[in-house]
Amino acid sequence: MKNSLLGSGDVKIVLQTSLISQWLVFFPIALISVLLFEPSFIVIWVMFIFSRLGQGGVYFYHWHDDKWGQSRL
Repeated sequence: MKNSLLGSGDVKIVLQTSLISQWLVFFPIALISVLLFEPSFIVIWVMFIFSRLGQGGVYFYHWHDDKWGQSRL
């Protein structure tokens, strides 16, 4: 979905979603959990997978919202 949105020219939603989910949600949660709880490597990967699933959900919603074809150059 991410690459489909990028290909259609709708880079704004991809940029916003990636920045928010990676730098404002996943990274702080992963950093705090590593520093305080010392989880196993598998736990960090599971958190990463859920982060990617959340991104995919946003892209899926945006794709089916039919606003992706209205982007202008």
